[in-house]
Amino acid sequence: MTDPFPNPDRPIDRSVRAKLDADARDADPERVLAGVRRRLAADTVSPVRRTRRWVFAAAGVLAASVLVAVLLLIPGGSVQASPREVVERAKAVHETPTDRCYEVTVHFPDDLRERYPKLAANRKSRLWTRGDRYFVELPDGRGSWGRDEAGRVWIAPTASAGARFDADEVPGILREFFEVRTVQLPRLLDELLSDWDLAWTTADPGRSRGDRKIVATRWAPNGSSLLGAEVDVAANSNVITRLAVTRQFLLHTVTTEFRLVAAEPPNESMYRPEGHLVEGAPIYDRTQALRRLPLLVKYLGPLNGDKKP
Repeated sequence: MTDPFPNPDRPIDRSVRAKLDADARDADPERVLAGVRRRLAADTVSPVRRTRRWVFAAAGVLAASVLVAVLLLIPGGSVQASPREVVERAKAVHETPTDRCYEVTVHFPDDLRERYPKLAANRKSRLWTRGDRYFVELPDGRGSWGRDEAGRVWIAPTASAGARFDADEVPGILREFFEVRTVQLPRLLDELLSDWDLAWTTADPGRSRGDRKIVATRWAPNGSSLLGAEVDVAANSNVITRLAVTRQFLLHTVTTEFRLVAAEPPNESMYRPEGHLVEGAPIYDRTQALRRLPLLVKYLGPLNGDKKP
């Protein structure tokens, strides 16, 4: 039989042939085959084993989903946000021109109530808000006051005359009076977001389910009359349903509570003094300061001598 690989003629080729023959004699075919079989077996997964891996993976995904739901969802089905995020959302909602009505109660300390009985009477009033605009009506038609779209504040002690003040001329005592009995929600929320600590607190049993209650505290004074606040925000609408604001007023601590109530939206004119006066009634401004002063004294009588000795 003819050799298919005869010895080559050239010396260099014969040397290479001799090396290859020697390597072939030293090779162990059975050992090489066994190694190949082991690698193939390692790369092959049986159907039962593959099914078991899929079951474990699915169970892990399900467990992770449940954990995420428990951690991120609150009663009512909305994603749990931080107190700051809730206040930011409430601010955005209350910046829109939507009418909302709040029942207002001012809680004065006993000594201030005794000194200024008319001012400190715990009478309930109605506050209407629309963005930064608002107006307040006292019960039994005892006057109203508010802030219009131009930022001017106004008072209407009776239906026969009113007074209006530009933002740069509002008397300090009138500004304090307004701050205690009213609220500009966007501005207040912006102040709370600036340098206050916002945290969750436990809601009272009587409050609406789904409301998120946030308490605002600050350890360092910043010159503001604001001392603290509690904010209840509806989880489904981000509307403030209750607000309790504590301020420094006449060297005393006064808390004002605002509770959202259902009411028919008011006429646009109610955010201006014209909506509370008879037709043709005068509205005195800075050009008629002497005529405006008696209305201010009448409205703030308790602060100008109408007090117990």
